[in-house]
Amino acid sequence: MHVSIIIPTYNRAAYLNDLLKSLIDQEKRAFFDYEALIVDNGSTDSTPSVCEKLIAQYGEQNVRYINEPVPGLLAARHRGVIESEGDILIFIDDDIIPGQNWLISIADTFLEQNVHLVGGKSLPVYEESPPSWHQALWTQVSEIKSSCGYLSLLDYGETYCEIDHSFIWGLNYAVRKNSLKLAGGFHPDGLPWHLRKLRGDGESGLSHSLKSHGLKAIYHPAATVYHRISKDRLSLDYISKRSYLQGISDSYTQIRSQNGCHAPEESMKLRISKRINKLTSLLSLLKDSKKRNFFNVFSTISQAYQEGFSYHQQEAMKSSRLMDWILKENYWDYRLPE
Repeated sequence: MHVSIIIPTYNRAAYLNDLLKSLIDQEKRAFFDYEALIVDNGSTDSTPSVCEKLIAQYGEQNVRYINEPVPGLLAARHRGVIESEGDILIFIDDDIIPGQNWLISIADTFLEQNVHLVGGKSLPVYEESPPSWHQALWTQVSEIKSSCGYLSLLDYGETYCEIDHSFIWGLNYAVRKNSLKLAGGFHPDGLPWHLRKLRGDGESGLSHSLKSHGLKAIYHPAATVYHRISKDRLSLDYISKRSYLQGISDSYTQIRSQNGCHAPEESMKLRISKRINKLTSLLSLLKDSKKRNFFNVFSTISQAYQEGFSYHQQEAMKSSRLMDWILKENYWDYRLPE
């Protein structure tokens, strides 16, 4: 087994040293080897020089630096796939730190030949304590299962189990290369703001395609990553922006679904309905002053979501080039439309 760890990065030079050290320090076993591919997606900070030092320190056999000038997470991910030598691909974000047994847990899981997608916990490392209203962003599935999609956080307990593909997220996403290619690869994601109309549903579209092919997904509790949550991500402005972008992603998904493309089934109306029901349940437990605060927060986030959805719908109606981009069969040619 050969494992390729693909790390798209943009202006996070300060985080890369800790991340690479944690990868080098991972427990290894004889049945697999690995490489780490740092895919620089147009960084303007010291990322290139930092990577040069890391390669000198850890060796080219383990760490490679790749410059990908086309902006966006899609370009970085697919460039990583093209450059990779592994049959197992692990995509991680540049602001995570893998847990001690993360790599071996993923590799062990792929010894089961009927497993095609693997994820695990993503736990927060807060730069400062989150405000009280952040509890409204969490979904409590059960006493031991919870998630916060706005910050890509997930804890489904200590049991190794099959999991719905939609709960394996891009910051900790391990997949067989052949399965990824069979499913068509990733969809657009993570673009600069001025290109936001070109974003899609990222790994969600890929996960849905893997599921539609009947390929099993596994949650391994020891495949844990720790997600650095900076101070700015705790603000309502940041969460609202995430919600706006999610609206764009859901518009993309809906357009593909309406035009005969494979796409996740959950619609905008269903998402909003779920969030309103969740808020109603939460507000019933709070005092009046807190209710008003939480309701104002939720209203702001919900409005941002609907604005993002409407913006993308209108842009798609105006532009045949954008519609062609949305309806592409796959994005292995990830050059952006002009």
